[in-house]
Amino acid sequence: MTTEDLEKQAQLIADSERKFVATIRELSGLIDAMIEHQSTFKTYLHTWRELFLSTHDLMKQHLELHKESVEALKSLSKALVDSAVTASENNDRIERLIVKMESYFGDGESLKYEN
Repeated sequence: MTTEDLEKQAQLIADSERKFVATIRELSGLIDAMIEHQSTFKTYLHTWRELFLSTHDLMKQHLELHKESVEALKSLSKALVDSAVTASENNDRIERLIVKMESYFGDGESLKYEN
């Protein structure tokens, strides 16, 4: 091997070393970018998790409110049925009273006066 060949080999080794260092720097930059991306993605997922948890809490509150509404409507329905039954019983009593009054005093047809 001549001196010229040795210089070429040394130059090839130096170029190879520079390319290796450049490749390692690029790889390091890519790894840093991936770490940043993963960190941002973790923050994004954490935000969505909190949103879903708050939505779950809100849905749970709505469910409780609807349950209370159903119970209130059941109570109202029972009260309306009781009221209708009472009104029907009162109507029956009034009918019986009217029949009794008519049996004593007549139906009121004979009470027409001429002016």
